[in-house]
Amino acid sequence: MIVSLWAAPCQAGNDAVPAGDLREKATVVHQADFVVDAPVVVWNKLLDHLVLMGKLWNLYNFQPAYEIVAAEKGVSVIDPSGINGEMVLIDASVTSRTFHCRGSVDHWAVPSFIRAEGIFVFRYVEEDGQRIRGTFEVYLKGDNEISDFLLGLAAGKLKKRLQNRFTLNMEDMKKIVFNLLHHPDQIRNRLTGAPLKEFNTLFK
Repeated sequence: MIVSLWAAPCQAGNDAVPAGDLREKATVVHQADFVVDAPVVVWNKLLDHLVLMGKLWNLYNFQPAYEIVAAEKGVSVIDPSGINGEMVLIDASVTSRTFHCRGSVDHWAVPSFIRAEGIFVFRYVEEDGQRIRGTFEVYLKGDNEISDFLLGLAAGKLKKRLQNRFTLNMEDMKKIVFNLLHHPDQIRNRLTGAPLKEFNTLFK
């Protein structure tokens, strides 16, 4: 991920709902806990460089095979299961990252094609300098009345799907983080070109 997403402004369109309002008016709200054995500085670098993180994910052939590419104001994410959109980092601190997202859902877990807007929030604390413990928060609202109504109908299934996907993805991410910390050359030797240059810059 050559593009750094540091505090990029939320500009998902003129009708974008401000982050605070979206949290208050969200139709679907979900929260999941997580623990990762890594210093907070390493975790922050991964969240700040999502294209590179996607490249590492694909190197391991983890599923789903996300396609993450740089976009005008953030990154574009294509999930082959039918969830596509763009993410922009709108707020960052030492122990948090907040992303604004807008995209479409065309998945068996929802009753129809839906366009929605969301806020994804990672909050975490560092323990003993080698572990972070945190929460992942999701706030979703349909782009219009029909999409929001359908989103509400699918809320239960979506929450279960979000929890399952997040749990599985985090388990795979932990494998990447472990090798990043303990066997970086195994990753470095599989990269070429711009991703290799970025990896060497971030993880000397």
